[in-house]
Amino acid sequence: LIGDSFKGRGEDARFLPTLPRHPNDSLDWGPMEVDDNEMGDARTVRWASEFLSRDHENPFFLAVGIFQPHLPFYAPQKYFDVLPKEKVELPINKPGDLDDIPEGGQIMAEYRRNDLRMIEEYDDLRHCVQSYLASIAHADTMVGELMYAFDKSAYRENTIVVLWSDHGYAFGEKDHYAKNTLWERSTHVPFIMVVPGVTQAGSETESPVDLTCLFPTLTKLCGLPVPSGLDGIDIGPLLENPKAQWKHPAIIDYLKGNTAIRTRDWRYIQYDEGRKGEELYDRVSDPHEWTNLIEKHPELVGPFKAWLPNHYAEEVPTKGAYDFDPSNYKWKKR
Repeated sequence: LIGDSFKGRGEDARFLPTLPRHPNDSLDWGPMEVDDNEMGDARTVRWASEFLSRDHENPFFLAVGIFQPHLPFYAPQKYFDVLPKEKVELPINKPGDLDDIPEGGQIMAEYRRNDLRMIEEYDDLRHCVQSYLASIAHADTMVGELMYAFDKSAYRENTIVVLWSDHGYAFGEKDHYAKNTLWERSTHVPFIMVVPGVTQAGSETESPVDLTCLFPTLTKLCGLPVPSGLDGIDIGPLLENPKAQWKHPAIIDYLKGNTAIRTRDWRYIQYDEGRKGEELYDRVSDPHEWTNLIEKHPELVGPFKAWLPNHYAEEVPTKGAYDFDPSNYKWKKR
């Protein structure tokens, strides 16, 4: 497993003794007998902190990618100590939840179900969730270390800060494991922006946005020309007034032809441009998205369909089409 590298460095770790190897060697989790500053993400944070401590004559864009929480779910032992496994609450995998799901949703839900069944067979789902939560706590600490360095730097008053994640994670909801779906559990992410002179501390909005807003919003905030033809929109009005009227939904795609439209109160999903079914959920009365209302209320979907793409771009090659060259830190097409 990936954990072999830790063992090779002489670090004591508790690894799963019974789960079979996963094809990509990443299906592992557990406590590390190390402190935060000995984990891999700490190296990234130290590098970024050192960057912030220097004088920079020109404006900069600093991207700091924190790996956790990500498989394998490793974190220092102390985070497991404050959340014992017996106190971990498992998500609800409601019997019959997939009975009203169309073909497209069934296909997505089935992806990685073998992993879920294996974890259940070895009775390790609670430990898996515990490790996920522990790795989140470790990531929080790393963000705190980074922000401490930022607050001490010369750039605190003139720098935009953005925190976001790329996807959520399922641990059995809708009989699914991991990501790769268009339901709330996979697509809901943390998203925080701090803009000096614009945002107010502690403010938040109930209007949903998606991550395509990042490029146009940051471009405009930096006083640069915003290109035309972008999928995303500038969310500056929400940063200035989180309670402003907002007509735009969050639009989420996963694979060609599959799109979710998320408004404040509703989620609409279309699979394979409608050929593999639709879903509609009232998020107010059904936050778990257990009841697909598409057959009961087909008359409600018109406004949501208006936000669907007019056409889908051709899919680009996946990461599997490339090889990584560590000598120059670049990807090369096979």
